Amino acid sequence: MAEQDNTYPLMVTISGIRGIADKSLTTGVVERYAGAFGAFIHENHSAEVKRIIVCGRDSRVSGPEISATVHKLLTAQGWTVWDIGIVPTPTVQYMVKKHSLAGGIVITSSHNPKQWNGLKFVGPDSLFLSPDACAEIFKDDAPRSVNTTHEGHVILIDDAAQQHVDDLLRLPVVPVEDIKGRHFTVALDTVCGAGGPIMRTLLEQLGATVLGQNLETSGLFPRDPEPTAANLAEFCKFVEQSDADLGIAVDPDVDRCVLIDERGVCFGEEFTLAIAVDYILTHVGRKGCVVKNLSSSMMTDVFTAHNGCTMVEAAVGEINVALAMRGCGAVIGGEGNGGVMLPDLHIGRDAPVAATLALAWLAVGGGTMSGRIGAMPHFAIVKHKVPLGNLDADAVLEKARGLDLIPGQSKPTVSTLDGVKLKGDHHWVHVRKSNTEPILRVIAEARSTEEAEDLCERVKESLLAL
Repeated sequence: MAEQDNTYPLMVTISGIRGIADKSLTTGVVERYAGAFGAFIHENHSAEVKRIIVCGRDSRVSGPEISATVHKLLTAQGWTVWDIGIVPTPTVQYMVKKHSLAGGIVITSSHNPKQWNGLKFVGPDSLFLSPDACAEIFKDDAPRSVNTTHEGHVILIDDAAQQHVDDLLRLPVVPVEDIKGRHFTVALDTVCGAGGPIMRTLLEQLGATVLGQNLETSGLFPRDPEPTAANLAEFCKFVEQSDADLGIAVDPDVDRCVLIDERGVCFGEEFTLAIAVDYILTHVGRKGCVVKNLSSSMMTDVFTAHNGCTMVEAAVGEINVALAMRGCGAVIGGEGNGGVMLPDLHIGRDAPVAATLALAWLAVGGGTMSGRIGAMPHFAIVKHKVPLGNLDADAVLEKARGLDLIPGQSKPTVSTLDGVKLKGDHHWVHVRKSNTEPILRVIAEARSTEEAEDLCERVKESLLAL
């Protein structure tokens, strides 16, 4: 890999790093951050976990070279490395938990374009590292060394994804026979990321006929890989024409899942978490705390309240939701970007979990996907991006605290847990700095798209008039 090119961005996020391979994400950068992680885990190593770090990657073409660099560095630090190959991000988290490992590294850049790659770091608790831990390991410019005379080695593990599927289908909340009894036909698009093998295996073990598109693990994404309704337009046509019962699309590292009904209608990624929560609370009958992030839809609140459960909101970012879930002993949680987190398996966004719970919801509740989704409470959520440029983000957020959402209505409830969220009776606006891009996100939800768009535009107009 080349020397770092400072004209390209290296994004340091709350869960790891992302950059353009051979530009901002160079061998030196990989060595620095992977080495810092290895040293941090070494310094905080517990006798209760094995001295093993598991490494997996998505399908990006830069993955093998980055993997080799990570393996070489970790073994030089004395670590045994489990190389589990091309797997979903949640499979790495699951393996850390199942086998009591010291930690994990995922080589992925999630939904970023194919020229990007990155590193995500998983602690011994199977969660991504906390923001405080990330600050600790990211503080040094030079690679950190480990004082050891032991030379580590790499062990290839080829059944991690199968272990993931098998343990998921053993969960008491998964009605395998009910799902098999529906003989679903499922259209599947994994955008040539890591999801093709595991999602096909999962669906076939649930008795489904799989009609696949972009299931190869080539890393040559045929479209923008983020699973939004706009990016899934061609897949929606495929679902409609294939006579499938539903469509399932995932992102390259398989932590986000989007559902399409049998007519080829993509209702949006916000429905995935709401469906999972409805299934666990209403159909399974679980009671307890539910956690979502501040930018997730009010649909989840409706199901939570209907079942007499408690809703907790967390800052955006999987680790923030995970820590809140662990803190309140949540029965389920997630993010409205298609990320479902079920503690029964592990506390992390997991597209195989999301897809399984969606099929369970449809199998146990009966009906068609369009009919079931049509009966759900509907809100419209819109998401805008504002490039930061020369904006003073903190000044913008401070100004947001004093805004009225709708003139003439009572003052909104204000949360400053993550940026600023202004919440009314049936609407809200959330303004925050992105964890992964140099932008402000302005997200609004209301009872209609027009109202949500109007809220977004008025807030943006007010904030940018500084």
